[in-house]
Amino acid sequence: MIEVLKKYAVPGLCPLTVLILFFCFRTIPSAKLWEGYTVLAVPVEADMSSVEKALDEEGVREYICLENQKREEFPTFAPVILLDDADDYSKKKLSYFFDRDRKSTIFYIPDSFKNEAAKACRVMKEKHQISPVLDTTSRFPWITSFVCILLALSFLAFSSNREIYFLGAFFSIAFIASNPFYINGAAVCIGLYGYFLLQKVWRRKGFVKYLLKNPFAIVFVTVPVLLTFFVSFKSGVFYILALAGTFASLFITSRIEDDYESSLRFCPVPIRPARYMGVTSCRTMRTMMFSSMAIFALIIFFFVSVPFSSAGAKSSSSSDGVLLLPGPVEYTGTSPDFPGIDDYVIWKWNKTTESYRSIRDTDISYPKEGDTVSIPRYRRTENGIQSFTEIAFTFDKAFREGVISGIDTLGYPAIEKLWKNQRRKFSVSYASQAGEHLSTFSLVILILSMFVPLGMTVYYILGWKKN
Repeated sequence: MIEVLKKYAVPGLCPLTVLILFFCFRTIPSAKLWEGYTVLAVPVEADMSSVEKALDEEGVREYICLENQKREEFPTFAPVILLDDADDYSKKKLSYFFDRDRKSTIFYIPDSFKNEAAKACRVMKEKHQISPVLDTTSRFPWITSFVCILLALSFLAFSSNREIYFLGAFFSIAFIASNPFYINGAAVCIGLYGYFLLQKVWRRKGFVKYLLKNPFAIVFVTVPVLLTFFVSFKSGVFYILALAGTFASLFITSRIEDDYESSLRFCPVPIRPARYMGVTSCRTMRTMMFSSMAIFALIIFFFVSVPFSSAGAKSSSSSDGVLLLPGPVEYTGTSPDFPGIDDYVIWKWNKTTESYRSIRDTDISYPKEGDTVSIPRYRRTENGIQSFTEIAFTFDKAFREGVISGIDTLGYPAIEKLWKNQRRKFSVSYASQAGEHLSTFSLVILILSMFVPLGMTVYYILGWKKN
């Protein structure tokens, strides 16, 4: 009994552990726009006092909204105010508090209050007939799992050793069900063909050595691993766990088959070793196109379900009823409609130094590195009163860091705190609050993954003609 446990139960812990990890740490893609903050959008015609009352009653003690923005205090002894309080920076900040069509007002709620915010939304609906939207609302993207399952069934129909292919595909399907991102779906579509090749040579003499050297097997195992790491480190690790679960299951299956064959008086053995079977043929090449077709379907569904947005460009999807909210995108420079940290630093410089500058100084809006503001001073010396110039302010790294660190000391929930909380430089554009966002990077990765089976087909054709 102990020997049986060592032989089957101990290796069986690996696939079981993998499935438990997939279930416990599954991820549902959500288009959370801002790191550390949950976005709440309510119709502009809604009673804001009712919205704020619902938030307060449910325990949301802090949030950023248009009503609680304040002016920063600056020295008031300047004889002339050079900059109008209603400058471009202050006016552009208003864009953060409305959707693209100006039909919704936006609140930014720290993630520490996201559960309370969800409760407040229910109160708004039930008591005040207000229809709020939270960007944490997420729906499971069944389409990625559906496409992968459909592809797996297609390969299963063409498999000669269906039990082995099922074991190989099972953990890949479990992986995509727990991490249903589109790039992960493309990785699984490629990996499923690798298991289709495996079942063709399973248990033939030298099949492991043959697969380790076969370029098709290598590509259709390693490329999916690389693709999943493009999504996240967690996705990459989970895909490796899926491979581990698959190989452990196949190892157990091999032992079971060995025990069964040893009990037979006569056991048929495949005559042709794996190296003479070949995993590629004209038929398998046609079957491989299923992977490209499945990835192409993922790209189409991605375009249909996710509005494409890029910095500085406005999406036309809002006319379809999609709520487009200000959100960070890949950094391409200053956003024309949305100020950011860099704009705040420049605005702070102008406001801080305006009392010390000449009213004839017109080149003040965009300071350059190393710009200074000097103050004439006088001191008593042995030779009488002498004048000298003191540098009061220098626009340099120290000034910028001081301004950014000072955001935390602002005595109100300023929109600048939202910007500082992001851990990377970003531009801002309007984006959808539902589903996984389609970035240029992910689109390129999906297209390249679609060409992996096509590229291997070209490789096969060139090798066939050469031979």
